[in-house]
Amino acid sequence: RWARAAGAGTCRVMTYNLLAEMYSSSETAKTKLFRYVLPENLDWDYRKQLQLQEVLGAQADVICFQEVDTKAFEKFWRPRLAEAGFSGFFGKKSTEASEGQATFVRNSKFRVAEARTFAPRDAFAEPLGAALAAAGPFLDAVPNIREALEKLGTVASLVRLEPISGKDQCPVCVVNTHLYFHPGASSIRTLQLYAILKEAETWLVGSAAAGEVRPALLFCGDLNSEPDTAAIELLQTGQVGQDHFEWQTAREFAFRKRG
Repeated sequence: RWARAAGAGTCRVMTYNLLAEMYSSSETAKTKLFRYVLPENLDWDYRKQLQLQEVLGAQADVICFQEVDTKAFEKFWRPRLAEAGFSGFFGKKSTEASEGQATFVRNSKFRVAEARTFAPRDAFAEPLGAALAAAGPFLDAVPNIREALEKLGTVASLVRLEPISGKDQCPVCVVNTHLYFHPGASSIRTLQLYAILKEAETWLVGSAAAGEVRPALLFCGDLNSEPDTAAIELLQTGQVGQDHFEWQTAREFAFRKRG
């Protein structure tokens, strides 16, 4: 069961991959990915009511969704959560896919000062910016990874929040993303994460006025990463060793557009 709602001076966070209808309704989903689930239980109209009940029951102050259909955000999640006292921001993937991630914040806790999206593929286009220069030698040595990074539609939502209660609480920057899913693409996820962290750092430095407290960074999302992967190591320690196994297996990956 969920614990009681966060009190004054604290913040409760929920992150949730909703499984977009465009994926749950496909034949691949019904016959392979979720063949153990009754078709009627995969139906969006059935799932959305259960998801709403679970989300409201969590009593979170910040809610980060992944795999949100554009129409579902506009017609269901935004109006339903507005009734519960939340404001929402939607970041659509930079591809033809009509889904992305949504970030909701409780109005009684935070005010949205600024919100934007960032596409990692833009950062890996030639030439690399100074922030990502450290990745240059690896990308030059493994061009198949660079090719994939330049094509993937992954986006991150960056939402800067100011506490309603006053200046005694630290402002927060919430990052919400859904990293590339392929099981053989661990190095791609690590580099996407690296680019997002660098972008968030640059954005926060530029948005903070002189003398103001720099917002804390709250990183949420579906990282598609196991505990021993470089993406998790990067989040935990701020760096990844050159001998990490992901760098050695990167040459084996071949990018194919998802069907």
